[in-house]
Amino acid sequence: MRTLAQSYAEKNHCPETDCERRLFLACLHRRAFFAFPSVVAMFNPLFFSADHELIRAAAHATDLAQLERAITDFQSDSRNYEWWRRRMRLRVSVSRLRRLARQHLPRSGDGSRPPAGSIPPMAPRD
Repeated sequence: MRTLAQSYAEKNHCPETDCERRLFLACLHRRAFFAFPSVVAMFNPLFFSADHELIRAAAHATDLAQLERAITDFQSDSRNYEWWRRRMRLRVSVSRLRRLARQHLPRSGDGSRPPAGSIPPMAPRD
């Protein structure tokens, strides 16, 4: 089965090795994008580590169920409960990641794609 990174690279005509970086930038909240992730990373190199782990897991996902498991892990990660990440939204947007993944991944391991305009079930929130 194809991964999100493979499908994204094909559709966007970019090398697969560049997909994680592109997915990260595409999924950042606008406020985080304008805060220049490289500048934030200069002051705290680990600030976006939870986000990079999520994007790495998403890039290797072969269906939406795998993506949802990665998102659940991300949302329960204690690093996401800092003020800058919660209130200022200096983090990856899970909604953007889901929207992007729906364009590239099948719903489950059977390879079926969701019907156009449908929304896959969301993981329960705490």
